[in-house]
Amino acid sequence: MTKALKIIIVGGGVAGLSVANALASKGYKAIVLEKAKQSGEVDRGDVLHHSSMELIKKWGLTDEFLKYNPKVFHDFKILNNDGKLIFDFNLKKLTQPTFFTVLRHKEIEIFLESSALKTGLIEIKRSETCKELIVENDIVLGVKTQHYAYYADLTIIANGAKSKFVNQYFKSTSFFEYSLSFYNGCYKLVSEYDNCGYYVLGNKGNMILVALPNNEMRIGIQFKKRQGISKLDLFKIIKNRLTNFPIEKLEFLDGHIYSITNSICPEWWINGAVLVGDAAHTVHPAGGQGMNLAFSDADTFVTILDKYYETEGLDRICDRYSKLRKKEVEKVLKKTHILGTLGEIQHPIYCLIREKLLELCNNFLFLKQIIFKRIVNVE
Repeated sequence: MTKALKIIIVGGGVAGLSVANALASKGYKAIVLEKAKQSGEVDRGDVLHHSSMELIKKWGLTDEFLKYNPKVFHDFKILNNDGKLIFDFNLKKLTQPTFFTVLRHKEIEIFLESSALKTGLIEIKRSETCKELIVENDIVLGVKTQHYAYYADLTIIANGAKSKFVNQYFKSTSFFEYSLSFYNGCYKLVSEYDNCGYYVLGNKGNMILVALPNNEMRIGIQFKKRQGISKLDLFKIIKNRLTNFPIEKLEFLDGHIYSITNSICPEWWINGAVLVGDAAHTVHPAGGQGMNLAFSDADTFVTILDKYYETEGLDRICDRYSKLRKKEVEKVLKKTHILGTLGEIQHPIYCLIREKLLELCNNFLFLKQIIFKRIVNVE
């Protein structure tokens, strides 16, 4: 049964579309407002953790998701700059065996949009740039775009880390900006790096390699902002960071750069409006948590909304969600910051110590199980 609640979602990326699907799974209608003309214009995280796949199943979207032919792998390896294996783990060795699921980010967006529209409960309005919130007597009543005023009982703000609404209407988010940027490149698959996730860690810098569907692969390069990076440098950097990489096989497809930040908004709701996804928090890409946090935000909010919809006001519901998720995200934020900071080490002596500790840890299965339970969120 459709539930009588007017909901506007500002932002049609992974966070906004996840909320839309979670709402539809419980019978709520919503309108998604997105400034982009089409889905799939953002291309960042590609790896879905166990927890996110469980939510896709919970929302009844598994069959639709599988139509996009996602790639699945169980193995994760850490190499040094010379290609020597210093740490590895197979997710089948967890007490609850699981796997990483990979689909290019833009296809995840397309999948979420298609799924939302098929419910008949979600309307997506593209080329709608949200200008300001409609506020009366300190209560948010909807959103004004360049075309129209959309009124709602609840406005969900999911338009990313650079959302102008956060600093304008909520308590200002304090960003910690790392001295690093991340180059997210897509290449034709090099067969030697199929069916496994790789993290290259050494005194020449770190790098991520993940096989994608459609015979493609992701190579992520972390670099100092002051150094800059150009497409002409990419092949040299990849070869420098992984000396045994068969660079002659590499074929560039596309890529982009984004800054690495760590942030959390002090307040996730005001009367009539609530934050989800990067609008509420950003984390270091170590551990691949960002997109997966957006899935969890969406499900947590809608679960609380549906549980208390008939007994509590929306502001109380938003407060419950905010307190619960903020605590959980703060833990992830600290974890990714530590992982990111350790990964930045480039002093030869400290790198050698880090490598020896990883090799030592690699000898103890129970330690590896603890680490990966935290990463992929399984019991």
